Amino acid sequence: MPKSYEDELQLLIDKVEGSDERSWEEMVDELGLSTHPDSLRKSFNGGRYSGYAVSKYFMEKFENEYSKYGYRIMSYEDTSYAMEVVPSYLFAQLKGYLTNDYAYYRSGWINEHDVPTYWHAKLAIKLSDVFRRIQWRDELLDKHPDFIRNDLVTREIEKLSFVVTKGLEFTPIYDEKGFIKKEYKDALQQYYRAHEKTTWGLYYTEFIHRLALNKYRNSDAIDRWVLKTIFPEDRKNIDPLMKYKDILIDNLME
Repeated sequence: MPKSYEDELQLLIDKVEGSDERSWEEMVDELGLSTHPDSLRKSFNGGRYSGYAVSKYFMEKFENEYSKYGYRIMSYEDTSYAMEVVPSYLFAQLKGYLTNDYAYYRSGWINEHDVPTYWHAKLAIKLSDVFRRIQWRDELLDKHPDFIRNDLVTREIEKLSFVVTKGLEFTPIYDEKGFIKKEYKDALQQYYRAHEKTTWGLYYTEFIHRLALNKYRNSDAIDRWVLKTIFPEDRKNIDPLMKYKDILIDNLME
């Protein structure tokens, strides 16, 4: 299937910005051109009026103009673009209409929105940041067990807990011999000692206890317990009832 002109431009932009590591010779072949690789490189990335410079100029101009109204351009892996409302802008305009506990939750969520915990099965933030994200949610539910979005916050903690008690494909928590890595063991122990009675402090306590009984080495039984605890089979796939004004703004922000 032939590429569109927009696809070809994005391919060259990725090359200049380093996300595509292919050579200029390979770019010529990919685009089906009969020009010399150096000619392509110089024409697209060769100065103030090159294709790359012009493309970036108009993209930045467009972004600056629309950012005044709370919009931004998002780029996706398939090289397409989309306009979206910046969550922090929307929250600033509407937070006065939210209930206090829900406003607290959304303010924390917004601070993390643009930096995913993991990307392509690899941890994308520091381990300390993972536990910070767990902590404020765990403490929120401990102080407000009847929080209207308890189910949602719990699932967010479960996803974060998967990172630190099961591990990701490209960021494992166990070493090559199956022993838990020191940085994970220390972080988990530090957390549950400071949160002895919270739901997730107790979960990490039990996790480390099971590991200790196995000399801090992983096992199928431990993995099965983790998955069964984090993703219970009998959980209902529904959201709790919310106040009408929270529902409206919740839908706008996601």
